[in-house]
Amino acid sequence: MSLTVHEALSIKALERFKLVAGANGLNNKISRVGILDHESANILTSIVFPQEFLFSNLIMIKDHPEKMIDYIKAVIEAEAACFALKTIFFDEFPEEVIEYANKHKFPLFTFDETYIENIILEVDQSLNVYSQVAKLQGYVDEMLIAENDPLKVRTLAMKLNKNFSSHFIVGTLQAKDDSQSNALAISTLNQVLGKKTWAMEYEDGILLISSFHPRNIANEDTAYMVDYILDALTACGLEQSDYYIGLCDPKTTIGSMGRAVLESRYALEYTQFKNINISQFKDLGVYQVLLPNLSNPWFYTYYESMIQKLIAYDEAHATDLLYTAQMYVACDTHIQRTAEKLYQHVNTVRYRIKKIREVLDIENYDGMKHESLALAIHLYNLHNR
Repeated sequence: MSLTVHEALSIKALERFKLVAGANGLNNKISRVGILDHESANILTSIVFPQEFLFSNLIMIKDHPEKMIDYIKAVIEAEAACFALKTIFFDEFPEEVIEYANKHKFPLFTFDETYIENIILEVDQSLNVYSQVAKLQGYVDEMLIAENDPLKVRTLAMKLNKNFSSHFIVGTLQAKDDSQSNALAISTLNQVLGKKTWAMEYEDGILLISSFHPRNIANEDTAYMVDYILDALTACGLEQSDYYIGLCDPKTTIGSMGRAVLESRYALEYTQFKNINISQFKDLGVYQVLLPNLSNPWFYTYYESMIQKLIAYDEAHATDLLYTAQMYVACDTHIQRTAEKLYQHVNTVRYRIKKIREVLDIENYDGMKHESLALAIHLYNLHNR
């Protein structure tokens, strides 16, 4: 996780910044901040750090405004994140500079009364915060890799939050509205919920881990944990309908936290795929196997060989066998419901299903004929969501 130019604009010291070019580059990542004082354009590529947030009043060219275009070109070539001009010697950027910055998706700002030293201090503080978050995200990454090593996972979990208890549940949330602030939601969750809970940004979503002391869960009633995490969102003023929510199955050992995070992420994928609000891993059915193995080349080869036969037949005969197969599987191979979905007569659907089986030569499969078709369709739908 890195601080972006867009995120930096929320810093108080930058409130007087005016964006004049390069709006498409606001997602540029920032590695550090720096001031250009008397440095000439020809040395910038050797002194500017990649992704550096640069500030200057351009005193070095104050008597040569025609050199500004070459200076900004050098800044862009040095792979800076953006450039902010303090309007002392220049009130604005020339049009040719603005056009060049827009072309290269490079943000240009102007500002006036703010002290550059204050800007650097506050941006540095934000970078430190993001660096700490990145460190914690790294612990989660390691947990996922070591999911089958309970001792290592437990050690990493304790680095996230030393107050975690043995019983816990993990939720992964993704805001349906991209403009919704994860940072505000995370701050609220961590402030309102107890010390045995931890919320953080992870993979553009919110990772929420709530743990419970065993004595607070009567008769190992792990369902209580599911209710708790959903009630917790409401208590924090977060509307469940504003998020896609994936929940793992409740766990009773911290060494299974890597597995729990993965379960919550697959449940989230399923939730997004089905366009519903909440899913728990145990309710995913065959998708418990399909989602973790979606990139498996054997799975891809299997469904692709079957689907391409249907596509080829449809193109050659102007039919809709593939769509019929999708509806048939969606209706759990129920002919009557499939006919209703397709607004077709039952006999028409029966004929199409028969043709599908002929095209795919399913009758020669050794058992599980319905399942073979269903698996291919489910994989195709997942890859083309």
